[in-house]
Amino acid sequence: MRTAGWRSAPLEAERRVFDEIIVRAVARRFHRNVTDELLDGIAAAAGCAAVGRLCLLDDAMMHELAARGGFLQSESLLDIGCGRGFLARWLRLSGYAGHYTGIDRIGDAVVATRRAVPGAEIVEADFRKHPWHQQFDAIVALESVGSSLDDDGARAFASAVSAAGTVTLTSCSLAGNAAARTARLRQTARSHFAEIAISDWSAEAASFARKLYRALLGAQLPGEIVDRSRYEAESVLAAISQRRFSYLVAFASGPLARDDVVAKGSLAQGL
Repeated sequence: MRTAGWRSAPLEAERRVFDEIIVRAVARRFHRNVTDELLDGIAAAAGCAAVGRLCLLDDAMMHELAARGGFLQSESLLDIGCGRGFLARWLRLSGYAGHYTGIDRIGDAVVATRRAVPGAEIVEADFRKHPWHQQFDAIVALESVGSSLDDDGARAFASAVSAAGTVTLTSCSLAGNAAARTARLRQTARSHFAEIAISDWSAEAASFARKLYRALLGAQLPGEIVDRSRYEAESVLAAISQRRFSYLVAFASGPLARDDVVAKGSLAQGL
């Protein structure tokens, strides 16, 4: 289901590049061989609306995210790492009437989203590097930044969200230590946003993950993705049983101007 793994000097940079190549290859293979009908059926079997999802969020969690992030009231929304268009389809089912834009680096995912959500604006690019010519009322990133948010990502979020807008980010890890992850996420976000609120949704996400992956393991999966899907399901379920699973939700608002970011960084260095 999830196609990006969980990853916690030059050698480290080379490792990140290697990991990125592997992640993209796995993602391309997944999207080429899965169908929305299969994912819709798995979501329904897990007790959700029949809208296939690659994230560990059931409908109740989605409604809470939408309420706190102002999704349904926004006139424009940017979905970072849109995958196969789950959020766009869920929003339309929930009555969203604003302008939806999705972005993903995986071409096969972009093709699937364009097919599933006709008329939506879908961009194939890296959100950290794409030059946006507008700002969005709401930005959403559902598990698309792995287990952490780096400074480049936070800067990209801040530059693309409107002054009164909100960024909603969810982050999953199989390495535990939610407290340390919360501290790192808060520190990174504070350099670019005036307001940041982080909640631990590990219990809720773990409860749904059990249902979702059981439904996945009970489905008739294409042979090309069955081994990878089973490995992922077993890894997540093992992390839950061993208390290594954590799931954070962050809401950021009040993007700082460039001068404010520089001043804040200088103050931090002087402390």
